[in-house]
Amino acid sequence: MTMRLVSWQTLCTLLWIVVFLFIWPSAELVFSIPTGLHLAKYNATSVKCIWYTPGLTDILSYDATCQWGTSASSMLNSVTGRSYSYTAGGFNGSLHEATLYPLEHLQLNFYRCGNGNDDQSLWSNIWHFTLHPDTISEKMRAEDLRWIGLVGDMGLDESAYTQQELLRNSEALIMDLVVHVGDISYADDYFPAKNNSYVWIKYMQDIESFAAAALYMTCPGNHEAQFDFAAYTNWLSMPTHASDSPSPFYYSFDHAGVHFAMMSTEHDFSPGSKQHEWLARDLEKAQFRRHLGVPWLIVIGHRPLYCSSVTFSHRCTEEAPLYRQWLEPLLHLWDVDAYICGHNHNYERSYPVYNMTVTDKSYVRPRSTVYIVNGAAGNKERNDPGFAPSKDAPWRAAHGDGVDTGWVRMKASATQLLFEYHLSKDRRVVDTFSIFR
Repeated sequence: MTMRLVSWQTLCTLLWIVVFLFIWPSAELVFSIPTGLHLAKYNATSVKCIWYTPGLTDILSYDATCQWGTSASSMLNSVTGRSYSYTAGGFNGSLHEATLYPLEHLQLNFYRCGNGNDDQSLWSNIWHFTLHPDTISEKMRAEDLRWIGLVGDMGLDESAYTQQELLRNSEALIMDLVVHVGDISYADDYFPAKNNSYVWIKYMQDIESFAAAALYMTCPGNHEAQFDFAAYTNWLSMPTHASDSPSPFYYSFDHAGVHFAMMSTEHDFSPGSKQHEWLARDLEKAQFRRHLGVPWLIVIGHRPLYCSSVTFSHRCTEEAPLYRQWLEPLLHLWDVDAYICGHNHNYERSYPVYNMTVTDKSYVRPRSTVYIVNGAAGNKERNDPGFAPSKDAPWRAAHGDGVDTGWVRMKASATQLLFEYHLSKDRRVVDTFSIFR
């Protein structure tokens, strides 16, 4: 009989289940320091903070407050938000949100959040972040060009190396944005199924190390669908109103010269649907801003349009053709630079391709969209090692090997969009390419 060692991350999860189910209910008033703090862009000069405290009683007396300023000793600005809760998955805590505004671009902001009615011990740690302008110019200094982190299918377990790399990059002040392309925490893979909100709590507490210091922007994946996406919509508040979206599941935002159209492949995006119509309007608006400091256009979704995984081959041979039929003409019409997704637990990228035909082997002013699958950040389902042979995927330019976790770094200048795929454990760059305009 073979025995497999249980990872430290899995042991921590088991311990957390015991605390959540048996110890926490009798001690919730003791542990009221804010945790799970994370940031999301609200608009060009505003950032939303969301954090967690145990216990429902907080909602009645909690004054959700954030303080910020230009140094840790001079947080002279203050704003009050709201407190709320939900019940899906047995959640019995409180969530709080407040929006910091107005913020100066490229200014290092120090902040903390907590109960404005309580003593100093019940505030969060002091964090800092930088908000970048929507636009970029050729005169932008090289030191002001920051990396953007792209992760997919990152869960509570098996993601420690990826999270450590996101922390390392944010601590070094070289990364101010993390985009998660769906499948967040994998709570629906944990038991008891009707009482698994502890997974979301622990996951958000784990990623606080980088998500409180960099914007954390998300789109939903299939693993968020449990309880009608209740955890997703309560923990993660994205700028839907600022992007004229009728839904909390799809929206757009600009960051340092890149327009991100964040869609939901978990909701209807067929032609004629509300989401398809919104995306068409959004991409058309973005096209007119390409000469106004936002030259790059990226669409983010969870499910792939081009892929060659053999582990879940039906996703590539049956689902992807339908999604291409729905979406590819729109991406081609508005000259989208890249479509980035996850769903498959691996990494691969295409040549510029349209309608299964490679239009360029070069990425210099390509005539079609580049497709990137980036779902290898790590989760309890592990990664998928197998790919179809090259003759069956002639559009494929590169793919990862093995089951090691990984993530993508991206950096934008006015004329170049640089991508690097890193293995999380040893920081090795195993694929890199640039799109040039």
